[in-house]
Amino acid sequence: EILAYPLLLLQASGYADLRELLRNNWVAAAVLLSTSALSALSYYSCCLKMKTHYYVDNRDKADSWKCQPTKWLASDREKEEVRYGILNAACGGFYAVTMGLASLRGGYTKLYYDVNQYGMVYFLLSFPLLFHFIECFAYWIHRFWHLKFVYARFHKMHHKFQPPTPFSALAFHPFEWFVYVIGGQTFFWVVPCHPIPAVVVGLYTSYHLIEDHSGVKMTSVFPWQPTTMYHDDHHQYFHVNFGQHIVFWDWLCGTLRQPGRTYTEETFGGHGAGKKVS
Repeated sequence: EILAYPLLLLQASGYADLRELLRNNWVAAAVLLSTSALSALSYYSCCLKMKTHYYVDNRDKADSWKCQPTKWLASDREKEEVRYGILNAACGGFYAVTMGLASLRGGYTKLYYDVNQYGMVYFLLSFPLLFHFIECFAYWIHRFWHLKFVYARFHKMHHKFQPPTPFSALAFHPFEWFVYVIGGQTFFWVVPCHPIPAVVVGLYTSYHLIEDHSGVKMTSVFPWQPTTMYHDDHHQYFHVNFGQHIVFWDWLCGTLRQPGRTYTEETFGGHGAGKKVS
C-alpha cells in the first residue's frame, strides 16, 4: 500500500503535467499494474531477507531468537504462504493505488494537500487519529474473523501457518485481505487527512505487520508496541491477543492471553477456558 502514497504526494506538488498524465486511462492502467507488481516484489524481498537471516543463516541458534524454537512450519505450508503473500501484496498495492488515482483524477476523497487548510494542530493530530482508527478497526474486524462460523471459512487459512514466518504476514484468504485493506482506507473517505500522516502510519503498520509475524523475538523501540511474542501467541493459542500495535483493546475486552487459562483452536471467544492442566 505504501506505493500508493507517492501518487498522493504528487497532488500536493508542482508537477501539474505529471498529474495530468496520470489522468489518462492507459497510463493509469499501467501505473496500477506496475505498482502491483512492485508491491509484490517489495514484499517478497523484505520477507526473504528476514527469513534468510534467521531461518537459514541462524537456524542452529533458534533457541536464542525464535518465539517457538521447537516448532517449524512444514515445507509445503511455507510454499503456500509465499504464494498467498505475494498475491495479496499485489492486490493490496492495486487497491491502494486505485485510491490514489481516484484522488488524482478528481474522485471523491477527504484527502487534502495544503497543511494550512486545517492548520498545523490538526495535521499533527492526524497521526494518532489515523493510527488509532486502524488499531480499532483491526481489533474488531479480527475478532469478527474469529467468530466460529466465520473462522472456518476464511481466517483459518491464516492460522494454518503456525508457527508463523515473515511470509505469514499477508498469507490471508484474499477476501479477508480485501476487507482489511478497504476497511482501513475508509478513513480517507470520511476524515480529512493529509498524505504525510498516511505515509508515516502506513510505513509503521507495514513494517510491524511483517515483524509481528516473523516468529523472531523482537522488542520495538516504540514503548506502545508490544513485543513480537504478543502476536506470536495469537498464532500459537489462536483465539486471543487480537490487537495489532497496542494491547489496549485486548486489555479492555479481556482478550489478552492469561496464564492458567486453556486456549485451543476450538476454544472461541478470546477468554480461554477452565484452568490450564500442568
